[in-house]
Amino acid sequence: MSLSDARLPFGQFHGWTPGKAPYAGTEGIAWPLEAPLDLVLQVHMQTTGKPENLQVEIGFYFADKPPVYRPYPLVFRNKIIEIPPGEKDYHVKASFQLPVDAEVISIYPHAHYLAKNIQARAHLADGTSKPLISIPNWDFDWQDEYRFLGDKTVFLPARTIIEFDYTFDNSADNPQNPSSPPTKVIYGQNSTEEMAELMLQVLTKSSEDLFTLDQAAQFNAIVSEIQALEWKLTSSPDDSNLRNLLATYLIDIGNTSQALAEFEKVLSNPNESRTNSVDEISYATVTAAQLYYESNQLDRAQELFAKASRLYDPNTNSVEKAQIEFFRGQIASEKGELNQATEHFQSAVGLQQNFAEAWNALAWMYMEQSAESPMDDTKALDAATMAVKISERQYGPYLLTLARVHEKQKQWETAVQIYEECLILAKQLDDPSTAQRIQELIANIRLLNSQP
Repeated sequence: MSLSDARLPFGQFHGWTPGKAPYAGTEGIAWPLEAPLDLVLQVHMQTTGKPENLQVEIGFYFADKPPVYRPYPLVFRNKIIEIPPGEKDYHVKASFQLPVDAEVISIYPHAHYLAKNIQARAHLADGTSKPLISIPNWDFDWQDEYRFLGDKTVFLPARTIIEFDYTFDNSADNPQNPSSPPTKVIYGQNSTEEMAELMLQVLTKSSEDLFTLDQAAQFNAIVSEIQALEWKLTSSPDDSNLRNLLATYLIDIGNTSQALAEFEKVLSNPNESRTNSVDEISYATVTAAQLYYESNQLDRAQELFAKASRLYDPNTNSVEKAQIEFFRGQIASEKGELNQATEHFQSAVGLQQNFAEAWNALAWMYMEQSAESPMDDTKALDAATMAVKISERQYGPYLLTLARVHEKQKQWETAVQIYEECLILAKQLDDPSTAQRIQELIANIRLLNSQP
């Protein structure tokens, strides 16, 4: 389900599934309806072969008081699903370990037509377990969110492992099977495909615990995506889109080395089929180059950024091309290749006139080379002035560069004035170390000017 920028109210499950009954809400757990907003409704339809009228009603129940509690929507799933035709007892499992204490106030399992047995349990750290939900005769047309109200809420201490085990029947004996004869069924959002997920609405003891739970749930979701993509790639090893997605998720969990290995597979893939488009190669090239640069592997980063520069058309991708040229300049600068660095920064600002960071870097290049060409002092001043102008004199590092240019040209009074601007910004940002460094720079200039 993709709703672009639309989001469910935090902590709530407002999706509708067949059989779900209207619910007026739980006291203390209302959600704010803040203007301005748009209501987005997504409906999954089944084809009938002829035009049909769609009539949808939405009901809002308004609370008398603002919410007291902020529930967390804990969701985990398993996308590794491939049910052979005729298989009557296919199990899909997944689990999540709670990092904090939590109180379960509702549970909402979801699967499609082939599911026949839905089970979820909580395994506590002391070795005991609690049943959370049991539906031994699942019916896709009768799904609901089940609530633990009043004193029936389920307390689960930290380190509890919540686990689900769903059983699927893809045989001809299953009267709910949408395919006759049965066919292989994989994970997907169409009702002729299958899903296996568990949603729980939980309360934590504090906002800090809610944040900790959210971080753990996000990490678990990413790991689940990684596992599913690795599984898919076993049967589609040349699918560059899948491999790029895998690498991106690996970056999200900090596994840079494995992400680079996946990107390198895309870049070395000789298969020029539809799964290996220019966009996918460009993405792999640029992202891998950035990772190599961040890990100080400059030679490979330089090689890939050069390749990326050839992939992007400056007429249609000027922003991306400018960023690539900027990185090429950074790498050349760090390798001591100042002439090449200058050329790349010049290209970057030529492609994007408002690229303040590139103007600032270009100013430093001109300052470095001013001993060889006095004209570079003027160019340094022009470049630093552009960076400061674009940032509306609100970014300290660019002001520091401009002050340094004036200082190098022995324009002491102007340099001090700009350093004092930087000092004000540093104090506003509560950055005492930078403020102290700027005060020392000002003191040094005044000391030099006080000497005969």
